[in-house]
Amino acid sequence: MVEKGFPDARVLLDADGAMVLPMRDCCDGSLLGAQKIRLADNEWQKKMMQGMRAKGAMYRIGSQRAGELWFVEGYATGLSVDAALRLLRLSAAVMVCFSDRNMVHVAAQFMGRHFAFADNDASRAGEKAAWDTGLPYAMSDTQGQDANDLHRESGLMAVAKKIMEARRR
Repeated sequence: MVEKGFPDARVLLDADGAMVLPMRDCCDGSLLGAQKIRLADNEWQKKMMQGMRAKGAMYRIGSQRAGELWFVEGYATGLSVDAALRLLRLSAAVMVCFSDRNMVHVAAQFMGRHFAFADNDASRAGEKAAWDTGLPYAMSDTQGQDANDLHRESGLMAVAKKIMEARRR
C-alpha cells in the first residue's frame, strides 16, 4: 500500500503477494469471499473469488459503534476517507463496497447518519451511484480522481475539506 500512501497499512497477503480483502455480507457479517488486489505493470488489478456473491459485500474500516458511516467503492479510497475522518476526530466508520452499483445496495441496508464519497469517473458512474443512495456525498472536483487520488495529489486536508462540505448538506 506504499504506492497508495499507506506504507504502514496492515493487510493480508496470499502466497503470490496479492493483497486479500475479506468481503462480508453487509447484513449479517458472514464471509462471502475475498477480493485480491495486486500491482502488475503499474496497474492495480482487482479480482473477486470465482463464484462468490458480490451483491451486499463490504469491508468495514473502523468501529462497529461509530456514530456515522461513509460508503466508498475501493479499499484505498476507504483508507484515505478513514484517515481524513480521524484527522477531523469524527466518530465514523468506512464501508468499502467494492463497486459503484454495490454501494447503492449496501447503503440501503443501513439507517442513521450516513454519507458517500464518490469516485469522479469520466462515465459519472460513481457520482450517479452516490446520488442513487440518496445520501449527501463528497467527490473530488477533478475528473478521474477518487478520494485516494485527491489525498495523494492535494493532501489529506483536501479530503477532510470535502468531507466537511458533505456533512453540511
